[in-house]
Order: sequence, then structure tokens, then C-alpha cells
Amino acid sequence: CAAAVKVAAGPLVVFAIIGARRRASALAGAALAAVAIAALTFAAFGPGAVGLAQALGTQSTKVSSYNLPNALGWALGLGGVTPAIRAVAVGCLLGALCYLLVRTWRGADWITAMGWAALAMLLTTTWLMHWYLIWLLPLAALGSSRILRGAALSLPLLMVAMGFPPVP
Repeated sequence: CAAAVKVAAGPLVVFAIIGARRRASALAGAALAAVAIAALTFAAFGPGAVGLAQALGTQSTKVSSYNLPNALGWALGLGGVTPAIRAVAVGCLLGALCYLLVRTWRGADWITAMGWAALAMLLTTTWLMHWYLIWLLPLAALGSSRILRGAALSLPLLMVAMGFPPVP
């Protein structure tokens, strides 16, 4: 359901499937949910649902002022995010996701791994908003890693250090 609200939650679903005691049932439930969400989306938007998918592709190219890849680009004197910085950020995210998925497959706590994945997404996205912290906070609170909890509580400080304006 989270992926229906925000597509970025989609990759996190994989951790729940891999971490489930009965993976086949979890996968079947996720597939059924995906089909139901797709049907509801098409019922609500009709052929316009295709436009929603195209909008997601367009949105992935946007850059907000306050995010780590953009801050890195400015710090390096490049004027913000460049294609190379974006490629490095995507590579780091994919590497982190693969590492965390393998650890989860081998029995690591899936909620904690999901929290680390959410943190990796927040640190590598070029479109960061205040409320995106909501992705991480419950996972850090429920997970077993104190370091993850510290990182989750430190992320707002990083955002302030980058010059992120306070919530009005």
C-alpha cells in the first residue's frame, strides 16, 4: 500500500518479502496488492493512468536545492548536481540495496535493513523534502540498530547544515 502512495516505497517491499517466514505467501500477497493497485489506478484515471507513469519518469530528473548530491556538486565547484554525480549517487544506492538485500536473504533483520535502505534513498535522492524523513523514522524506531536510530535522528541536522529551510 505504501508503494501505491509513493512509488519510492516500492523497493522497500522487497525487504518485507525476503524477510517473511513464508516468502511465497508474501510474494503472492505483494503481487495481488500490485494488481489491485493497478486496477484501482486505471479505474480512477482511465487511460490517463499511463500519463502518471510518464510523470514518474519526468519527476526522477528533478533536483531540489537541498540534498546531498546537490551539496556535493556545489562543494566541488560544479554548480550542483551533474550527470556524473547523479550516476555516482544511483550507483551508491544500487550497491547499498544489493548489499542489504543479500544480508536480509541471509537472515538479517528485514526491518533494520529496510531502514538502512530508506536512509540510502534519502542520502542519494536529488529531490529531498522535509516529510521524506517519515520513510525512515518508524523503521529506525522498530529496527534493531542503534546506529540507524542515531543516523535517523541526525539526518535533520544534516539537512539544516545543507541550508534546508525550516518547515513553515
